[in-house]
Amino acid sequence: MRVLRDMLDPMLLPPLIMAISTGLIDLIPGYLLSVSAGFISSIPLILFIYPQLLSMRGTIGGIFSGRLSTSLHLGEIKPQFFDNTTEFYTLLSVVSTLYLVAASIITFFSLLFSIFVYSIEFSRVLNIALHIFSTFSLTQLATIPVSLVIAKVSYTKGWDPDVITYPFTSSFGDLFITVFYLVVGHLIYVFDLGFLALIFIVPIIVLPIVLIRFGMDKRLFYRELGESIVSIIISGLIVTVTGYIMQSFEGYIRSRPYIYFIYPALLTTIGDVGSIIGSSSTTGLSISGDILHNYRPLIYMSILVVVIPILFMFYAFLGHLLVIGLTPLAFIEYIGVGLTGFISTLLISLFSISIAYLTFRRSLDPDHFVIPIESTSADLLTTFILYIVLISI
Repeated sequence: MRVLRDMLDPMLLPPLIMAISTGLIDLIPGYLLSVSAGFISSIPLILFIYPQLLSMRGTIGGIFSGRLSTSLHLGEIKPQFFDNTTEFYTLLSVVSTLYLVAASIITFFSLLFSIFVYSIEFSRVLNIALHIFSTFSLTQLATIPVSLVIAKVSYTKGWDPDVITYPFTSSFGDLFITVFYLVVGHLIYVFDLGFLALIFIVPIIVLPIVLIRFGMDKRLFYRELGESIVSIIISGLIVTVTGYIMQSFEGYIRSRPYIYFIYPALLTTIGDVGSIIGSSSTTGLSISGDILHNYRPLIYMSILVVVIPILFMFYAFLGHLLVIGLTPLAFIEYIGVGLTGFISTLLISLFSISIAYLTFRRSLDPDHFVIPIESTSADLLTTFILYIVLISI
């Protein structure tokens, strides 16, 4: 009875519905991708790096959101930028440093694939590196302030930061990174203005130094950075596989461009599911040592496993309608996309709870691992399941 009562709690259900509806925001980058399909398909490996940029940004945003929401619950961070705690400024320093580390990791794996798998010439390899660093540099300038505003609003309104913070910051982050990915890509590959992209790299180098001057706990900084880098490396390996699957998926997508339209929304939605389940699990562990504290993870999972498939089918319908128009066989593909949502939601929920439990048992901070690993795994899982389901119908 308590679980059913909590499921109808007006302070629980509306924020949850709002959080998973943020996938609607991701239809904007999806639309931008669909109208840029010709440009994307004309540049070798540009599609390969997109899911990596998307996933790694989600990884860093997950570390930031997870630590922020848990610390707000515990009172270790205030919902403000200025006159905040040492832990807050340490977290900002870690996050800004991670953007630089993540750009380096994505570049490294992309260069390996470029040279040894796709045999891309060296001049184009340098363009890929420039594209990655510039896109990430601009993205962090936009994403960090927005994340802080969303966390503050959710906290002051009495909503659960575990539910609101990551989904909203993730969707806005996907929008930012897609816009910058396309803008920088056009500057480099179409207009041959790579020197502008080189200028855009400056913030990703300077910002960590500036943030450190606000004051931080060096011991905490190195601990958080060390655990986060391990998480980033694991995520880097996962998103490389995702990029390879997406590259293999390109031929199918070219004949069904509506997939470009809904793809970011699908990835973000499943990542949001994992973040809600995972973040509520880490908060429960921090408060009472009980991963199912107040049954929140189970309550959220019970609701989402029903709602997400319906939401996915709506995205597929909208994508068909706006991109290619309705076709006689479209309904079968709606079912396939909905089935993708059901399977992905169930698996990523169980996976997120497992990561929280295992990292906590090993005396690690679960917030450094749960959302980063689940969000990149959600992208891989959703991409793979979508690919398998759609080519099978």
